[in-house]
This record gives sequence, structure tokens and C-alpha cells, in this order.
Amino acid sequence: MLRRNIQLLTLTLLSAAAFAAPRAEAVEIIDQFTNAPDLFGNPALFQTGGTIGEVAGNLVVTDTYEPGVSATAVWTSSNINLSVDGDPTDNYFEIFVTNLVGTTWGAVLTVGDGGTPVASPFQAIGFNQQAYVFPYSAFGFIDFSSIDTITLALFNASDSGDLISVDYLTAVPEPGSAALLTLGLLGLAAGSPRRRVAA
Repeated sequence: MLRRNIQLLTLTLLSAAAFAAPRAEAVEIIDQFTNAPDLFGNPALFQTGGTIGEVAGNLVVTDTYEPGVSATAVWTSSNINLSVDGDPTDNYFEIFVTNLVGTTWGAVLTVGDGGTPVASPFQAIGFNQQAYVFPYSAFGFIDFSSIDTITLALFNASDSGDLISVDYLTAVPEPGSAALLTLGLLGLAAGSPRRRVAA
């Protein structure tokens, strides 16, 4: 009886942990900007009022003209699956800014699944050595199991000479709580002692 109560308590704790603990991340690297193709291959680069290019493992945009620069990197592929459990609630894209000159930078991420692409809200970028996140939920009804285009647009509306350097773009589709709970239950079942049959 005591053993059964201990098992029930363990089951309860595992269930709570599955819903409360940080989830393991299954990171998909869209681009590390090393001039070698990643998940989507090398992007097409476009700019107005400045320069954009891959430099020393970073995507670097420089504002060379008043009043600003607009630059985009466009990745295209076919039916890339960026979804784990079909629930986009806690999943996100992430860029990491390693260097920033100027205070008026911003970014928009646009994702397409073969239909009309959907853009994220404009995100202000004000600090270097910092990650900036674009939640999957910002892209409405996009089918993350069949992505064919991703566009990162970087903007600056200030002085020439301003610069932004991005180290990577990743997608972080996380497993759902139900999957973690299932793993916990399997672990509990595997660890349960078996009763001996009386001779």
C-alpha cells in the first residue's frame, strides 16, 4: 500500500513537472551566415540605401545613405517542416544581434507556406549581444509543417554609418506538454517493481 502511494505521488510530481518545467528545445538552424548552406540554403540578399552581406559568420547591414536603409534576406525552399507537435503556442524564431551601431533599428520576419506570406509585427532592436524572438503565434494560420519562404527585413531610419550584425536565425519548435507527460509516465512504468509470483 505504501509503495502504491509512493507511485501515485511520483506520478503526480511527474505530471506537474511536465507542465511546469522548461521544455527541451529542438533548434532548427535557418542560417548561421557562414556562406555555407544551412536548412534553407543561402539567402538572396537585397538592399536600398545601404549594404548587406555575410561577413565573418554574421549577416551585416550598414546604413550608407540618409535617411536610412532597408535590407532583406530571403530564404526559399520546399515544404520544410518547422513544427514538432502542431501547436505553435510556445514556438518561436530567434535572431541574435552581435553588434549594433545606432538606436533606430528594427526587424520584421515574414513566413510563407505556399499561400499568402504573413509578416510579424515590427520589432525594435536597441541592444547588441541580445536575442530577439518572433513567436510562431504572430504568424496566424501559417502551416509550420510546410514552410517554403522566410524573409528577414532589417530597417534603420537614422544616420549613415549605422550598422547591425546578426549572428544567426533559428526556429525553435518545442515539444508539447503532453509529449513530456507521456515520457514521464513511460519512465514511471519502466521503473515500477514487478510483483513476484508465489511458488
